[in-house]
Amino acid sequence: MASRPFRVRMSEALAEAFEKDLKKAGYGPRKKGVWVGEALHQLERTDPQLRRCGVGDELDSPRSRSLGITLEREDFSLLQSLVLRFRQGSPLVEGVRALVVRSAIRNRIRFSSKTSSS
Repeated sequence: MASRPFRVRMSEALAEAFEKDLKKAGYGPRKKGVWVGEALHQLERTDPQLRRCGVGDELDSPRSRSLGITLEREDFSLLQSLVLRFRQGSPLVEGVRALVVRSAIRNRIRFSSKTSSS
């Protein structure tokens, strides 16, 4: 059972890197949510305190692309718990859900480019 879709704004460059990595992983456009869900789990494993979450986010502009993402229910609840975890350390930050999703996407792309280049 999937959650309801939501939209995340990002730069053209990040959107293109995301779509390229999605294809490379063998996922079609309808599997975006699965890829993002896996990216969220990877972010939680590699950065459980979310210390790097949002690092470089200010460079991700202008955010001219809006991607619709539908997560599986368990991935969506992971996202919600990551958002709460992030808010504990940074209660005043706006747009935390999109920030966490963009961070997870960047994190996964970085990992996959490391593994494919070595």
